[in-house]
Amino acid sequence: MLLCDLPLSNSGIIAEILPECKGPQRNRLLDLGFTPGARVIAEMRSPSGEPTAYRIKNTLIAIRREQAAMIRLQDTELSE
Repeated sequence: MLLCDLPLSNSGIIAEILPECKGPQRNRLLDLGFTPGARVIAEMRSPSGEPTAYRIKNTLIAIRREQAAMIRLQDTELSE
C-alpha cells in the first residue's frame, strides 16, 4: 500500500521511498522523518482533499498526494 492510500486515523510502517523519488524531493522526505521503519498515522486532510497531515515521530507533517504516492508501506493497521 502507498501512503497516499492510507485512510484517515489508520497507521502503517514505512517500507521505502520509491526509487523514482530522487534528488531534493527524496532528501526532503527523509529529512522530515519519512524513513524506513518509522510508523506514520494519517491524521487529517484539508477540505480540498490535499494536502494530508501525517503524524510521524511525534510531529504532524502535511505533504501532497504526489509526494505520499512515493512512499510504500510494509504494514498497515486499519481501524474499523
